[in-house]
Amino acid sequence: MKCNMNRILNALPEGDMVRKQKNHWLFLSKRGLIAFAFYLSFAAANATVPHFTATASPGLRDTLPSYVLNGLVQDENRNPVPNASIRIRESGKSTSTNLDGKFIIEAKSGDSLLVSFVGYISQSVLLGNDPVITISMVPDVEGQKLNEVQVVGYGSQKKVTMVGAVSSVNVSEIQKFSTPSLTNAIGGKLAGVITRQTSGEPGYDAARIFIRGLVSQSGVNKPLIIVDGAERELQDYWTTMNIQDIESFSILKDASATAVYGNRGANGVVLITTKKGKVGKPVVTLRTEAAVVTPLRLPDYINGYEYAQLVNEALQNVDQSPKYSDAELQKYRDGSDPYLYPNVNWEDLVFRKHTTQT
Repeated sequence: MKCNMNRILNALPEGDMVRKQKNHWLFLSKRGLIAFAFYLSFAAANATVPHFTATASPGLRDTLPSYVLNGLVQDENRNPVPNASIRIRESGKSTSTNLDGKFIIEAKSGDSLLVSFVGYISQSVLLGNDPVITISMVPDVEGQKLNEVQVVGYGSQKKVTMVGAVSSVNVSEIQKFSTPSLTNAIGGKLAGVITRQTSGEPGYDAARIFIRGLVSQSGVNKPLIIVDGAERELQDYWTTMNIQDIESFSILKDASATAVYGNRGANGVVLITTKKGKVGKPVVTLRTEAAVVTPLRLPDYINGYEYAQLVNEALQNVDQSPKYSDAELQKYRDGSDPYLYPNVNWEDLVFRKHTTQT
């Protein structure tokens, strides 16, 4: 690279400062100019270009026209979410949804719409120019488990602060079974709870409840049943409550949970809270059930011929003459005289194999 130092210095404008700078520049050699040019090219190649983001300043946002935003807030099942909190982050304006999950609020393009409701994850939505919006909420499953209120002996408290052994079951899980007895519906649903059904007789087929096994071999092993603060007996079919009326169902199992009941809670405590009226539109729910009831196991009875043989054998063992002769035994066996020597299975004749339950 050829460089004429005199041409560079002569091209500079005249002045006292320029003349002084000329004296300092005279010591630069060709090698120094080459190094300086290389440094300039390297700096230009690695220079960072600033990135600008187009955001509306507060002054510019104030000049944007506002509009009325009509929104709808739904849950995961597309049902309306009433009383959800709606707020505009920039302006601070807020409102809440009505019973149909709808709301109206004044907004501008570029505003952030904040939506929150208990039990759901809060959402932030960037608004555009569309005056209609639909927001679907996502359930906060972990938060619901920790903040769920558990009924205990002295009131209620959150699960996250509980130290006693308390088990609860979702009422919707109990309602899946078409059984009129509550004790049969909770079988296998709660840890430490044993249900034992001793009879299949219709109307008296309710199961017995044992919490953490049998406490006494000779005394009473029934747990204490508390329904809305009052003691009640549930092991009798005629006093069994309707499963559809239950709001919450809890089992108190250890000493720390049942201490408030004293020795009455030695066998465990069952706490049931029934549904109460709520403010809002009336809700009518109709549920119908139909089931087919079949015996699981029936005794295998002997027939008339076998019975007569056993009677003769029993009399011979005590040195008595047989009651039935060989001819009579043959009639029982072949059924040739069904009126005098019948051989009828009354269970098959009277009862049906299946029956319906509604």
